[in-house]
Amino acid sequence: MIALIISLAPASVGAVVAPTPITLGWTDPLVVQPHLRVALRGSDASAFPVDADGNQLAVDPTVSAQFRLGLHADTGRLSAWMNIAADVEFDIVDVHGGSTSQVAIDDAPDRLGSDQFLRTASARVTLGPFVTVGGGFMTNHWGLGLVANDGAHGWTPGSAYFTDPRGGDRVLRGFVASGPWTKGKIMAFGAIDKVRDDDVLRDGDEANQALAALRFGESGGVYVAHRIQDARDGDRTEATVVDGHVDHTLRFDGWRLRMAAEFAWVTGETQLAPSSDFATHDISQFGAVGRIAVEGTALGGVLDVVYASGDADAGDGVQSGFRADPNFDQGLLLFPYLVAATSGRASYTAADPRLTGYPAEDLDRLPTDGAVTNVFSVFPRFWGRPVRDLEIYGGAVFAFGALPNADPLQSRLNGGDPTSAFGGASGNYLGTEVDLGLRYRVLLAGTELVLGAEGGVFTPGDAFEDAEGRRRGAATGGRLLLRYTL
Repeated sequence: MIALIISLAPASVGAVVAPTPITLGWTDPLVVQPHLRVALRGSDASAFPVDADGNQLAVDPTVSAQFRLGLHADTGRLSAWMNIAADVEFDIVDVHGGSTSQVAIDDAPDRLGSDQFLRTASARVTLGPFVTVGGGFMTNHWGLGLVANDGAHGWTPGSAYFTDPRGGDRVLRGFVASGPWTKGKIMAFGAIDKVRDDDVLRDGDEANQALAALRFGESGGVYVAHRIQDARDGDRTEATVVDGHVDHTLRFDGWRLRMAAEFAWVTGETQLAPSSDFATHDISQFGAVGRIAVEGTALGGVLDVVYASGDADAGDGVQSGFRADPNFDQGLLLFPYLVAATSGRASYTAADPRLTGYPAEDLDRLPTDGAVTNVFSVFPRFWGRPVRDLEIYGGAVFAFGALPNADPLQSRLNGGDPTSAFGGASGNYLGTEVDLGLRYRVLLAGTELVLGAEGGVFTPGDAFEDAEGRRRGAATGGRLLLRYTL
């Protein structure tokens, strides 16, 4: 999705050591806040089929390590109206283990890789509520992370998230903002970005975007962004996204009720993946998430309802498949493993000459890379703390296809009728996933240590039937987690 919105606060990385004040003679002391985050994840999953020929993906035990080092500096009030702040953050990510397959798969789950990159190197100057001007390398996050997701919003107490984010949307940005104004803390933003990394950008692509946003304190807001992206082969995409977010919390008798939602609409045109009938495709995609969370002292629950539009016909002139950011969490297995692997296999099977006589273009963009797409899902979760610092949580994802789960090759071989990757008539029920986890959290001298374990079982629905009516794609998996924040 389009990486978009402004965050005027430093990235959230959990507990940090108390800032060290350095007095230089002005109204407030200079605050320097270093932080270090280490996140380790060991995961494993059962083998499962990825195509109608019975080829399987085997996920070997995988270890993923993330090291994030950063620094936030803030002058406080240089005068009654002026403030200057700056942020620097650097990531090192290393993955060992990964997926093995009998056949080629693009963007396979838990694939090997090492990367080092600058997440943030930015500064801003604020003159009271009148204007804030800044720029540099920045990460993006907006709302519930459906479209713009900085990869820094993981599990927190009471969230019941099954997520351990990596990466995040990054841009080179110049921006101007005004506010907060009135009791509603209204702020207005405008920015120009050169996109450095997000889930849409591929190697060799270039993307620029302009955006404007209005935010109402912590209650939500709306932004509009226009993006122009040129692929490495010269194909152009021009898209506009409108994203609205609302968030409201009520407190009563030791309980907290949070109600939040995000709605995103993407429209435009693209020359990517042209068909023999359409050199340019219209873009019309819609995604939404609603969340209700009830939190008490020792127990609570969360309900997510998600809709992401699908696309059952790649050759009809309209690209309607909405993809959430891969760091947007909806369970452990269905989207991160099964949908990611079958779509990654489709980028090869769709090149079968039986389709059109020659391979279609841009098939490497078919893999979802774990993104939530083509679904209407309900994900109730509950959590409890049997003892201090230990939280147990679990839930079930009930996932229905927004449109039939159509594989390009199998659908064409079946006369154009939506057909699953396994060769069966695609039903609308993707399946049921049951997940369970626990986290133990310790705060020590201003630092945070979190130990966790999570596991899940996915039972496929009729959207994953083969030609004999057998349901394919059952999967199990689990992981151990460690996160330390200084």
